[in-house]
Amino acid sequence: MLQIEVLEALAAGPPTLFVLEPFELPLATFRDLAGALKKGGHTLLCYMSIGETGTYRYYYQALNKRIIKHENAVWKGSYRVDYADPVWQSVFLTKTPEFGPSYVERLINLGCQGVYLDTVDAFWDDPAAVKKNAQIMADFVVKIKKHGVSLLPSFLLFTQNATTIYQFLAAPEVFFAAIDGIGIESAYHVGPSWFDNVYAPNKEVLGEFKTYQSHGKTVFSIEYIQSGAKIEAYFCQAQTHGVIPLVADRELTGKNTLYDEKTSFCKK
Repeated sequence: MLQIEVLEALAAGPPTLFVLEPFELPLATFRDLAGALKKGGHTLLCYMSIGETGTYRYYYQALNKRIIKHENAVWKGSYRVDYADPVWQSVFLTKTPEFGPSYVERLINLGCQGVYLDTVDAFWDDPAAVKKNAQIMADFVVKIKKHGVSLLPSFLLFTQNATTIYQFLAAPEVFFAAIDGIGIESAYHVGPSWFDNVYAPNKEVLGEFKTYQSHGKTVFSIEYIQSGAKIEAYFCQAQTHGVIPLVADRELTGKNTLYDEKTSFCKK
């Protein structure tokens, strides 16, 4: 996450969309930052993982451990969960004695204008039950949107990855109606490296850009590259495809290359 000084400086800049993890800062500090972003005309989405938990999450100690599954091989201390479990979903949707206010309510109270949902693609974990699990996950996403709107009518919801989930749903239009946009990682630079893969676009994923755009959804693209030539070429591709790009690092330290939509990156 960006340092607070950098965030405060960006808050004074032109309106943009921020995706932040609120619990990495003292809550009072984050609440003040959220207020400054809103005052500056920015949009603030808050990160929320719905297919995975972490030992550092506020609700973890009270969580029934039967819900917890295997550990993430890359992010130590993070665990896949049984996202269909009513207790797990209650963490996000309901005020309970065990967990207090819902996760969504906590974020709204901190000044978040919506959520950016990670690990939606956990529905792929069991290849034998993809269709059933896609429906469960999509229904969960819809519940989160309804709960958020009940607390904040302008509540926004973006998903990350899981681009093909709609293909497995009985009523995909319900899912599309619930989301405002999608963030998609590594669509242009696919490869074995953790960072800075060569340009090797995933044509199937690029095709999904059009699907979401045809439903009126904003598409964000996130790439983990570092050379200037790659970045300029990527920004050109993003402009060509009508998506909003971001260059970041995998560790999410805030070393981002920001995109200026007023600049043309496609050389004639």
